[in-house]
Amino acid sequence: LHFLNLYRLILSSLFLILSATAHKLSGLGETNPLLFQAVSGAYLLFSVVTSFIIRWRLFGFQAQVHFQVLVDILAITLLMHASGGVTSGVGTLLIVAIAAGSLLMAGRMAGFFAAIAALAVLGQQLYAHLLGNNASYVQAGVLGAAFFATALLARVLAIRVQTSEALAARHAADLANMAQLNETIIQRMQSGVLVIDKNNRIHLM
Repeated sequence: LHFLNLYRLILSSLFLILSATAHKLSGLGETNPLLFQAVSGAYLLFSVVTSFIIRWRLFGFQAQVHFQVLVDILAITLLMHASGGVTSGVGTLLIVAIAAGSLLMAGRMAGFFAAIAALAVLGQQLYAHLLGNNASYVQAGVLGAAFFATALLARVLAIRVQTSEALAARHAADLANMAQLNETIIQRMQSGVLVIDKNNRIHLM
C-alpha cells in the first residue's frame, strides 16, 4: 500500500508539473486545462495525506485499499476527460490501480474494481458524447475488457501468492516444532556437549 501511494504521489506530481508549464505532453489536459490542473493538485494533496494515514494506520487496511483505489479511478477518469477522453491514453493508468487493488485485496475485489473502472470510462464517453465531443465507444469497450483481463490475472497471481504464503507458514511452523523438540531432548539428556576451540574457549555449551 505504501508503494502504491508512492506511485500515486509521483504520478500526481508529474501531472501537476506538466499542467503548470506551457509544455503539453501528448495532449495532456488539452480539452480542459483548468480541470486537469485542479484534479492533479487535488490528487497530489490526497497522496500526501494518504501517506500519513498509511504510516499512522488511522484506518483499517481493507478500508484504505477500497477508498484509495476508488479515488484513483475517479481522479484518473477526470484527468482522462480533461485530456480528450479515452483516445488520450490516460485511461490506461487505471490498469495499474486495478491490478494493485486486486493484489492488495488478495483478488477478492478484482471484479468490483474492474467493473467500477469500466463504468467510469463508459460514463465519461457518454458525457463527452452529450457535450458534442468525439466519443470512441469501441476504444472504451476495449479498455474495459483490458480492466477485466487485468483483474483476472491479478486474482490468479494473488491466489498463487496466498498459496506460497500458506506453504511458507507451514514450513516455519514445522521448523519451530522441530527446534522445540530438539530443545526438549537436550534438556532431558543426562550428559552434555561442550564446544571449545584450540585455546579452550567455550563457543557452545
